[in-house]
Amino acid sequence: MEKDTLLKINGIMEHDMDVLFSESFLLDRGFMEIFIETAGKEEYRSYDAESVEISHVDTGLGESDITVILTDGDRRVAFLIENKIDAVHQERQAERYYERGNLGVKNGQYQAFEVFIVAPQKYLDADSEVDLYGHNVSYNTCLDYFKTSSSMRSKVMVSALEQAMSSAGSARNKVVDEEATAFWKQFVEYKNTFYGDLDLRDKVMEKPKGGAWATFGIPSIDRKRYIYIYLKHDRGRVDLNFSGLSEYYTEFKALVDSMLPDREEKHYNLEITGKTISLWHSVDGTLDYQKPFEEQKNIVDAYLRCIKDMVEYVALLDRDKIVDFYTSKGISI
Repeated sequence: MEKDTLLKINGIMEHDMDVLFSESFLLDRGFMEIFIETAGKEEYRSYDAESVEISHVDTGLGESDITVILTDGDRRVAFLIENKIDAVHQERQAERYYERGNLGVKNGQYQAFEVFIVAPQKYLDADSEVDLYGHNVSYNTCLDYFKTSSSMRSKVMVSALEQAMSSAGSARNKVVDEEATAFWKQFVEYKNTFYGDLDLRDKVMEKPKGGAWATFGIPSIDRKRYIYIYLKHDRGRVDLNFSGLSEYYTEFKALVDSMLPDREEKHYNLEITGKTISLWHSVDGTLDYQKPFEEQKNIVDAYLRCIKDMVEYVALLDRDKIVDFYTSKGISI
């Protein structure tokens, strides 16, 4: 063991960090407040961590890495947390967090929930799917916090986080599919050639089997964590997502319709998806990352044209009014 390594975890894995993070939620209020602050709701500041569960499974809906229950009197809130070091996302992984959260509310386990992903910053920067989660916290932020304390426990966390961050980005847990990766590289080349003005956020060129929803930005609004476009290649639609607003659907719909009065005439739909309100438009056809790009070029163009049209159309939305709406609901974007 190296002299300067207090805790050496050979081949550190996400589950190792699950355990250490879980202890920190219960034993370190300052660490808990990183997530409360990230959630952006003032009311949570009066909540305390009551319990933590690792690897909670709901039959048919998958597993939450860490579930933190916070309480304030009779009020209970769950923080559902996906922890990543370098593993690729599983199919519908983020969506299933919201499905598990909604089930918990329905079953009376808690009255509200928030979904997080915690990962090294370079993972968060490179993987577009992190936007599917409501909130993200970086290992780097956690490391900076623990470095402010000289306690033995904080030193243990610093040691573990540094090892996890140094291993992030290795191919150990990545399952890269050659066909999906080849399709994606041609997709990006086509997009750059014919739709160079579109803000494609995906930076990772290697893709798992089946690919992943591509993420695009909205220059006129520019709130990356909360407002973004998904190219849902397997569903025949393009979604502009306003995350965190599902419980305010009626009010938000009225605001959007006041700025886009011809929305329905232009076939833009507005619906709740998880904790998000999505403004979406259909596209004829779906894309299969396992099939040759050339066979699907016309469909690719239809998706990119739809995104271009959407970006131009939603430029009519008043950015300040959107931001003010979030602020009025206690959500800082």
